[in-house]
Amino acid sequence: MKRINIENYTVLFKEKEMPYDIKGSIKNVLLNPQLQLDSVKLFESINLWNKIKDEQKEIILEDAEYNYLKKCLDFFKGYLEQDYEFVKRIQNAENYEIKK
Repeated sequence: MKRINIENYTVLFKEKEMPYDIKGSIKNVLLNPQLQLDSVKLFESINLWNKIKDEQKEIILEDAEYNYLKKCLDFFKGYLEQDYEFVKRIQNAENYEIKK
């Protein structure tokens, strides 16, 4: 399992500090038209988005969910400097184990 911090952070955009909408970016990555999602992958993307959208600070993903998100992240082209922290948080997601 993987844990990802999904709290917004501040970026400098056109010399102005603005909040970076990390959940909105996750949604854009999962539902990117360039993925040309078939019905199965659309279902997978929507289910993962529904799991994430109401969380506030962090998400815990099963390995298969994390791998799918990372695959979508890697497929997207056109990242900007402001996206660095977003990409880093997903790429460097920490391992998480449920304590028994």
